[in-house]
Formats: sequence, C-alpha cells, structure tokens
Amino acid sequence: MVKNSGVATHQSMCSLSHQILNKLSVIIGSCDLLMEDLEESANPDAQTIRRLEMVRDVARELGEEVKERRCVLESEMRIALAGHAQQAVR
Repeated sequence: MVKNSGVATHQSMCSLSHQILNKLSVIIGSCDLLMEDLEESANPDAQTIRRLEMVRDVARELGEEVKERRCVLESEMRIALAGHAQQAVR
C-alpha cells in the first residue's frame, strides 16, 4: 500500500520552493516504501522504523513550512505589485 506523501503537488511562484517540495516528496515517498518493506519483513527493526518515521515526519513539517512561507511571500508580492500599479497610474 502506497501512502500519500502529505506534500501537495502544485505550481509555485517561487521555483526554489517548488524544487524543495518535489525533493521532499521523494524523501517522504521513499521513507514510506522502506517502512512498508521493513514492516513486511520477518524481523522488522523497530529502531530503524522509528528513524524512518522521524525522517518522514521532519520532511512533512518542512514541506508545510515551505508552503506556509510561500503563501506569505505571495501575499507580500501581491501587496507590493498592487502598490506599484497604483503609483504607475498616478
């Protein structure tokens, strides 16, 4: 069973945040696949599973922070562009 990575796929105004989210999705997906393999093995190592869960959780948190900051940046850009447009009209 393949789980949803939790990092939404989207087109970002900032190419850096888009690249970061893409790479975090790979990390999260790889952790999920490795955990599935470990859980299906005869002797799953609990410590390894905990470490993979930690890596996956940190990657998800970072993805959420990138998305949140991107939204703040986009909002600030809209305000700045609106102010610039108003000055151009004057």
